[in-house]
Amino acid sequence: MLEEILAEALDGPKKLFLSIDLDCLEPAYAPGMGTPEPGGMTPMQLMTAVRGLAAQNEIVGIDLVEVNPIVDQTYLTALVAVRTLGEALTGIAMRKKGITDPHYRDPLWKNHGVPLSK
Repeated sequence: MLEEILAEALDGPKKLFLSIDLDCLEPAYAPGMGTPEPGGMTPMQLMTAVRGLAAQNEIVGIDLVEVNPIVDQTYLTALVAVRTLGEALTGIAMRKKGITDPHYRDPLWKNHGVPLSK
């Protein structure tokens, strides 16, 4: 799926305005949204796509919509929203460093003592 998203985004425009609608997520992961739809993406799928788009394209602006904290007293939706924006900023920083691989993970980063691989 990520490859299809990146291919469509790269087909034409030189710069992107990234609009992130959290309604694309499965409500179990982000219950505080305007119109929840069952069967959506997982947060990891969304964050990977956002990071990949930001790493491979010049991003001129970002917005994130459909966060309704009033209906989510667990703050889970807000946490997912903040992390998603963080992934976008990470992708922008990667691009500035010349890293455009959408699946890149820092080889020095450790997950429970085990280095991650691509």
